[in-house]
Amino acid sequence: MSPNEAPRWSVVAVTVICGVLAAAHIGKLAPALPALRQDLGVSMVTGGWIVSILSVMGVCLSIAAGVIGDRFGAARVLVAGLALCAVGGFWGAFSESAPSVLMSRMVEGLGFILIVVPGAAVIASAVDGPARRQAFGVWGSYMPVGTTLTIVLAPVIIAAVDWRGLWIGIAIACLVWLWPVVRFLDVSSPRPAIASQVSLRNRFTAAIRHPGVWLASLIFGAYAFQWIPLMIWLPTFLVEARGFPISSAAWLTGGVVVVNIFGNLTGGWLLRRGVKHWLTMFGASLIMGACAIGIFASSTPFPLFYGLCLMFSAGGGIL
Repeated sequence: MSPNEAPRWSVVAVTVICGVLAAAHIGKLAPALPALRQDLGVSMVTGGWIVSILSVMGVCLSIAAGVIGDRFGAARVLVAGLALCAVGGFWGAFSESAPSVLMSRMVEGLGFILIVVPGAAVIASAVDGPARRQAFGVWGSYMPVGTTLTIVLAPVIIAAVDWRGLWIGIAIACLVWLWPVVRFLDVSSPRPAIASQVSLRNRFTAAIRHPGVWLASLIFGAYAFQWIPLMIWLPTFLVEARGFPISSAAWLTGGVVVVNIFGNLTGGWLLRRGVKHWLTMFGASLIMGACAIGIFASSTPFPLFYGLCLMFSAGGGIL
């Protein structure tokens, strides 16, 4: 992006919605899991794999997705990610066995990674200068927005059209959103000459040799492996252990996810105020760790438990 070029906020908006659609594939599972298990006879162990496979693929493929996006163009890879999410969604909707659902979730996981990793590069190319930190603060909200909307709306949709209808609806939304992506993102622009001169192997080797890549990956992985399971586990816990109806559990979980957005915006604000990146991440990690101790302590009363969940999610948003 040229230093004199105005920020392209339309590109940011389209990309953030791509992230929201990707996050919907995470949020849809928690409210649908009881119906899915009953329909297909899925055990708790297999259900755990269906829940966690996206996180596992994220750890394994994130660096590769970034390298591929750099080589072929971030916007083009993002298109492929949306298409794969749609394919995985339709596959899962028409699955008749647990292994088939698990395979469909692997396709969705690949699509998820090919959206959220290149998405950051698309935003970086559209916004420069001081506005870039603000844009990345908005981009960071894709996960809480997508999961919140899905968790809150899913019980109503499932009651009307079953979990398969929810899968199909999100898959159709991914296909529909391909048009704005092609319309507003630089999908057809030629790659820089240097991009065609450096092989994927050399790019990948250069990436994995950089200590900052591993450190950032470990920090984000630690966040994801705490935040995503908590958001998926929380509705079931509220229903089975605390006696809340499903609708109330969905709204309470949605509230925990929503505060993650305020954490995203707070993180961007702290960076604009000149707070060092390392200090921001260190403080947010301390918040999450301290809150997790109280969340998983059996003696924690519910008001404190829920308050800690809110603080935990906000700290994750900052991180």
